[in-house]
Amino acid sequence: MDVSTATAFIAPAALPAHNAMQGQISARPPSHGPIGGSAMLGLGAFAVAATASRKVRAPSAIALRASSVEEYITENAVIAFITPTCPFCREAVAALTDAGYPPVTVEVPPGSDLRNELASITNSTSVPKVWVKGNFVGGCNDGGMGGVKPLLRNGKIQELMS
Repeated sequence: MDVSTATAFIAPAALPAHNAMQGQISARPPSHGPIGGSAMLGLGAFAVAATASRKVRAPSAIALRASSVEEYITENAVIAFITPTCPFCREAVAALTDAGYPPVTVEVPPGSDLRNELASITNSTSVPKVWVKGNFVGGCNDGGMGGVKPLLRNGKIQELMS
């Protein structure tokens, strides 16, 4: 398997190691606290889940240890802040992946520090929140520069990625 195509999926302590969103790997950044007395970077979980999953993309080192929204945005060309049960999150991630721009995904449950930080940056509490090359493109269909799906249709995301 080509490890250069894995997705980092950052999950809080209460969620299982492999999420229902197929092809995404759970890992807890150190900022979310210890597991069994030590912080888990998710590299072992990544290796196990990567072999069990068909569509994965190797996480950048920062994706597993970033502690702020700005760090995630700066260190990843395409990043989506999501929740696993959100249909718009799944749509946005699928649209980006189908277009050839699979995002690094970061789970941001309601009330989490990252979700609160996103709300203060974007003045909105909804998800998904997607950035492409440091530009806030919005959610699935709206927000930011207009949303993932409209911006894929009009070629703006392709332009940002070139």
